[in-house]
Amino acid sequence: KRARTGEGGEEDEEPVPVADGFEAPIFGARVVGQVTTLTLEGEEGPLASLGMVGVASDNAGAWFVATEDSLLHVSAAGRVRRVAALPEGEVFNRNAASPDGSAVFVADYSSH
Repeated sequence: KRARTGEGGEEDEEPVPVADGFEAPIFGARVVGQVTTLTLEGEEGPLASLGMVGVASDNAGAWFVATEDSLLHVSAAGRVRRVAALPEGEVFNRNAASPDGSAVFVADYSSH
């Protein structure tokens, strides 16, 4: 397997081994022994600034991302859209997608 670089992705950084099972597609890009990062654009700005608390994927290469107050759908092409939001004051805790991608499950900190 080819090693990937550390956090910043700089060429001169120390290689990091890629564990078995992590060669799967990431946002629709086939990855074999290295990680590819795609820019994610959405109505709320950069995804990283939204306080992610959970991520679940479906079999079509899309992802569901729980932020502190929203559930986002990230398409295989990297397009982000909000599919659900919590009332003010509530915060998401965990999320999971069904194996066939037909449902996504989300719990807030009160486990509702």
